[in-house]
Amino acid sequence: MIEVGQVLSLKMRFNNSGLISKTRHPYLVVEINDEFGTVEIAQLDSLKGKEYKAARKSNKVIYNNNPDETVIDTDSYIQMDNTFLLENHDGLEKYRRQEDKLSEVKLKDAIYAYKEYHRKNEIDEDKQVYLSKDELSKLQHI
Repeated sequence: MIEVGQVLSLKMRFNNSGLISKTRHPYLVVEINDEFGTVEIAQLDSLKGKEYKAARKSNKVIYNNNPDETVIDTDSYIQMDNTFLLENHDGLEKYRRQEDKLSEVKLKDAIYAYKEYHRKNEIDEDKQVYLSKDELSKLQHI
């Protein structure tokens, strides 16, 4: 079973214009909505070489130490200026990096920042992406 705070490794469609990632990226699970059968995820990117992106209000930095994290390998940030929803289904577990979760304080901080960003900023319709079980599965094999 997928849990909030775990990290999935996925090839995704970045937007509704059809841009598809060439490689797998890590995604932090930020919400599971049983009523709608969805899992909301936020893309994680390494901060290395992109430290300037830490200053953008649309990104939230997550350091991989203090405490040491097992779900991220390096200082990272989540992108908050998009919405990625996946159909929740048996089998999502196979995309987990591991069963560990981001540490509690960092997870709460990241989710709070993500939800506040979404509450205060309009997310462009092109960046509100939903992937069904079938589409997600197909993308993993491209």
